[in-house]
Amino acid sequence: MARAGQAFGPIMVVWFVTLGVLGLVQIVREPQVLLALDPLFALSYAAAQPGKTFVVMGAVFRSGCAGARRRHCRIQSVLLLAPAWLQLSLVILATAATVIASQAVISGAFSITSQAIKLGYLPRMQVEYTSETVAGQIYVPLVNFFLLVVVMLLVVGFGSSSNLAAAYGLAVATTMVVTTLGVVVVARFRWDWAPWKVLLIFTPLLALDLVFVVANSAKVFSGGWFPIVFAALLYLIFATWKRGRSLINRKMKQGGIELQPFLKSLAVYPPQRVEGSAVFMTLEPGYVPHALLHNLKHNRVMHERVVFLTAISRTVPNVDPADMTEIQDLGDGCYAVKVRLGFQDPFDVTFFLGVLAKYHDFELIPAETSFFLSRQAVVVGGKSTMAAWRRRLFGWMLRNAQPASDFFRIPPNRAIEIGTQVVI
Repeated sequence: MARAGQAFGPIMVVWFVTLGVLGLVQIVREPQVLLALDPLFALSYAAAQPGKTFVVMGAVFRSGCAGARRRHCRIQSVLLLAPAWLQLSLVILATAATVIASQAVISGAFSITSQAIKLGYLPRMQVEYTSETVAGQIYVPLVNFFLLVVVMLLVVGFGSSSNLAAAYGLAVATTMVVTTLGVVVVARFRWDWAPWKVLLIFTPLLALDLVFVVANSAKVFSGGWFPIVFAALLYLIFATWKRGRSLINRKMKQGGIELQPFLKSLAVYPPQRVEGSAVFMTLEPGYVPHALLHNLKHNRVMHERVVFLTAISRTVPNVDPADMTEIQDLGDGCYAVKVRLGFQDPFDVTFFLGVLAKYHDFELIPAETSFFLSRQAVVVGGKSTMAAWRRRLFGWMLRNAQPASDFFRIPPNRAIEIGTQVVI
């Protein structure tokens, strides 16, 4: 897949250069076509026919061709611009460009899913890295299968590309609004633009985007409902998982035991210490992991060196390895380690431990270390701020989430999972 990705760029360059050359030839032959770029034509029509303008703006997204038919018309137009001897080559080039465009959508879905998992908006799922050098080249089998099912249902449900035009128009218009709002946030809080500058530049753009949304809103009952329903379903999944994890963390924290007083109490009645190192993965730094409590209860032993490891996801793409890890000596062979990761950084214990060894001279060999993890099981009961059906949905997602040992790429023969029931 990495080699295929390297070929995509040159093919698209050839495609766009071909379009540009063919178009330039026609402009030289018929220069009056450039008059179509004059905005005065559109403004005069809007002033004369304000009611029909919204209908026309809604039709702009289709450009006379809907969905796959629109792509067919575009390709057909390009072929008519070319001489007969070049048309077969253009068919092959156009087919390759179409496949690459589809692959870009699929890759985008993979990337967004991976980032949503690391930001805590989706349960863990299998993510395969297809390149040894590029972190962004990934494959998510579940998302790939989901896309296949959705596309098949769309083809069967809508029947033709013409019927998909309404869904396409509303989806693109709302995407434009969301994109503009996203750039507003970035410009204000990341680029530190002054408020007046943000308003001056983005207010006209947002107004134009909203006009397109209003113009396409008439298509809601003729197919535009699909992107709305689909977006609402995705939001429900994201919000339910985020809220459910918050409830579990709050519940665990309420019934949790502070780590440092607990370790001091062990000095009074010390458990049997055994050789080796143990890493306890924990979501709440400063509290005793349930896996440690159960290990002491059932096995009554504790390793010579114990590390409490917390991986924290940041809302940035990458974190500088020099600032990624923080280690605290808790005494008596116990250490608290925090790892801060960007959503594009690898969630891999081998990577974590390599950073610890390099920047803190703290060495742990994965093949010689025991990794203890807690696996929660949700029990619906009692009063809650989340509806019972959403708690059941969250419980189902939690049961089907990828095991933490796989997500953090812990060697299979070094991971020990201990179950815990949580009532929410």
